Amino acid sequence: MRSEENKFYMDSEMKLRVLRYEQMRREKASLYFDVHEFEDIIDYYLGNNSLGSASEAVRFGLNQHPSSMAIQMREAQILTDRGKISQSLKILRKLSSIERSNYEVFLLLGTVLSIKGEYKSAIKNFDKALSLDPEDKDEVASQIGIILQNRERFIDAIKYFKLALKLNPSRFVNLYEQAFCNEKLGRYARAESYYKAYLDKEPFSESGWYSLGLVMSGLEKYRESIDAYDYALAINDKNTNVLFNKANILFLLKQYQDSADVYSELLEIEPDNINGLLYIAECYEELGLFDKAEYYLKEAQYVKPDSAEAFYGMGLLSMKRNNVRESRKYIRKAISLDNENPEFWFALARSFQLDERYESATNAIKKTIELDPFSQDYWIEKAYLESLNGKLKSAISTLKKSFSYIPENAQVHYKLGILFLKTFSFEKGLSHIEQGLILDYELSEEVFEKEKKIFYSKEVQSLLGKHKKL
Repeated sequence: MRSEENKFYMDSEMKLRVLRYEQMRREKASLYFDVHEFEDIIDYYLGNNSLGSASEAVRFGLNQHPSSMAIQMREAQILTDRGKISQSLKILRKLSSIERSNYEVFLLLGTVLSIKGEYKSAIKNFDKALSLDPEDKDEVASQIGIILQNRERFIDAIKYFKLALKLNPSRFVNLYEQAFCNEKLGRYARAESYYKAYLDKEPFSESGWYSLGLVMSGLEKYRESIDAYDYALAINDKNTNVLFNKANILFLLKQYQDSADVYSELLEIEPDNINGLLYIAECYEELGLFDKAEYYLKEAQYVKPDSAEAFYGMGLLSMKRNNVRESRKYIRKAISLDNENPEFWFALARSFQLDERYESATNAIKKTIELDPFSQDYWIEKAYLESLNGKLKSAISTLKKSFSYIPENAQVHYKLGILFLKTFSFEKGLSHIEQGLILDYELSEEVFEKEKKIFYSKEVQSLLGKHKKL
């Protein structure tokens, strides 16, 4: 209670000083303020993000107290906030040679150097700040960790979060920060252990459960991810980020009705959530409930009339309804809104293929590959279209060209091997099939499903037997 009274008293005193200072400015009078009063006035403006007023107060303060280190420190902070790094560094280097026992100088100097990207020097100054044994050393270490985390120096940040936790084991937030850094580094297993350790201490942390859900998804532990999201929702059932991610995982698990139900919860909270509308439509499309899918796609178009994804969704839905010509109308509209999305061009190619317009399909797939040459599906589709047209040599050339972008791809090797065998180039055909078996033996069953004659040939069976043993 006493600390709250003190805080109220200090806040009141600060406001009185600010009011007195502002009256002086309005009346253009000349009043004296001691250094501590100027510190309070500047801090008040900084706390309210009024950099202009804070900068003006610094100018007045230095006019009355030109040698004040505290006011100069605040000047350096304001210059840093304004992006004037060189000017800030000039002040801080001077202060660091005078105020050698002031940890705040070295902490700010380290911060400014980290903004410049001079991390080796920054860490040297951070360590100097800590060596001066500030009163709340664990908070300073944690603060340094946050500074480095914000600069995406996650490995360096972890070191300081570990130190902060060692100095004060009751500051559990440092477990969370270590988890976050490991997550950003792609070390999901480590992130998992730190998030769980944090949640053991803070079981009602909504962000902790949400973050654990993200990590478990990254580890492909989808059921555990859903469990984590359910804990987050138990704390706050209105968290739309959690609902969205949970629905996505249910869709990934092909639990389309469950996924639709969660998207529906999301849309109750945010009825204009465009992604929620598009994805729930996709759920109903997978369930074969095309009228419901169409309803949500039209809702998406109402919310965002220029949504290329909504028109694309209508195009795919029309294809599933066997309205191929209508599908092209929607897909072309999507392309007019976003002509650099390879999926749209791929869908256009598919619609032409369904109408047996192979030349038009091939032209569309060429554009798809131009936009994204790193997808095996696009190269294989182009080769397939060329083979449908009887252009086996062109199909072979297409797949060979794909190796410039996807060099070690089992699917492409299998398809290329089959094409070579169909053109009676047996040695090359068997060589590519063998390479496919080396890269992914299990895939062979799926690949040869429509090529029974080649699959049961003596030569291919021999290769299958050989690599099955291996």
